[in-house]
Amino acid sequence: WMIIEKNIIFPLSFIKNLNFLKEDRKFLIKELEDIKNALFKAFYKVKEEKEKIKELSTKDPLSNLYNRFSLVDFTDFFIKTHKRQNEKFALLFIDLDNFKDVNDEFGHDTGDEVIKYISKKISDSIRTNDIVARFGGDEFVVLLSHIKDESYVTHIIKRMQENINRPFRLNEINIYITASIGISIFPKDGKDYTTLLKNADIAMYNSKELGRNRYYFFTPELNDMTKERFYILNLLEEALEKGYYELYYQPKVDIKTNKIVSCEALIRLNDPKTGMIPPDKFISVAEKSGHINSIGKWIIKEAVSQIKKWENTNLKNIRISVNISPIQMEDKEFIKDIRKLTYKVDRKKIDFEITESLFLDNIDEKIKIIQSLKELGFTFSLDDFGTGYSSLSYLKKIPFDYVKIDKIFVDDIDDGKNYLFLSSIIDISKRFGYITIAEGVENISQLEKLKNLNCDQYQGYLCSKPLKADDFEAFFNSRHL
Repeated sequence: WMIIEKNIIFPLSFIKNLNFLKEDRKFLIKELEDIKNALFKAFYKVKEEKEKIKELSTKDPLSNLYNRFSLVDFTDFFIKTHKRQNEKFALLFIDLDNFKDVNDEFGHDTGDEVIKYISKKISDSIRTNDIVARFGGDEFVVLLSHIKDESYVTHIIKRMQENINRPFRLNEINIYITASIGISIFPKDGKDYTTLLKNADIAMYNSKELGRNRYYFFTPELNDMTKERFYILNLLEEALEKGYYELYYQPKVDIKTNKIVSCEALIRLNDPKTGMIPPDKFISVAEKSGHINSIGKWIIKEAVSQIKKWENTNLKNIRISVNISPIQMEDKEFIKDIRKLTYKVDRKKIDFEITESLFLDNIDEKIKIIQSLKELGFTFSLDDFGTGYSSLSYLKKIPFDYVKIDKIFVDDIDDGKNYLFLSSIIDISKRFGYITIAEGVENISQLEKLKNLNCDQYQGYLCSKPLKADDFEAFFNSRHL
């Protein structure tokens, strides 16, 4: 407004107030020429400001890509043109993996440089008639126009991932970035912006679930999984308060004596509408939503309570194993909470089962936590042995008490090569001084072979399925009268 007022309104007011009869003609012509030039400059500046305002409203200032508001308009345009031409286009939802770690380690200024770098790499990977927008934070959306089939989309994505995965070098430091990508296709995966974006986001989330640095096309099955995940998430919000959780106990049997020596506490979620939900359905949701810490505390509290109840019964020597999530051990209050929850019982009766995934990050810190808890009397089992990462290195580094052999090896025990492998696992574990426990034993033949291999204990349906506490107690007493 100041530009218009200075360069248009004031000059025009001047013209209006001119006394034409008194002013010299030459002077008048000169003034009019000056006004004309001023008006030209003013209109040019107004146009320039208008362009700047338009750019600010349509472009992301950091990356100089289109922003999410422009994305809506472009998607609507794509929908109209591709519908009219009976053609397909793809919407790619891109999320950088572990970008928060970059900001935490190197600072937000470096994070901004990475965003600008990735923005260029994505732009370099697409055609001139495609659109790329920064959706927000470390998220980007790409519109690929006029695609013939999924193979073409895959070709573009692989080129994009190659560009993104090249290390970003800043201040003589290489920063490695990867991205998870979800894809929805118009019109089969959605006929409007909201649906296409939502379905691409669902597919991207699945890419992260599969291990990051991947891409995944949307499918109706993914949508069903997402609905189930949200349903479970809402259930978890009230599960503790409303008492939806239950602990079941599955026996562990000494192979030589055939006596039950311990049990594993297994949590179940009892949905009042649909019935019992097994752990493989809700534990991962609990871990990602942050509910796992409160669930873990509840399990330990219940297990301690059960140990107290059995103190003056035939089950007074029974030990209970409790599964520990890697996320629980990342809680700074983890050891303090364990101390507080278990001070009333003999801690030697509690065993913590952990998987090798626990040691993918901060292994030294995790070992310190394990050693601290062992000093308090707890024992530790390595669960699902043989299915994780560098198992032997963990056996060497970490002071386990038990090694649990995964069910997949027991299932194929009749296979010659698998039998030899199983024999090696048991032999190595014993050399380290660990007690071996075979999981998933379902028949006598498997048990006899495990006995021949000198396996110490077994767990599985051959003895019993997981039982409620009262049923477990009755079952134990029936076997040990």
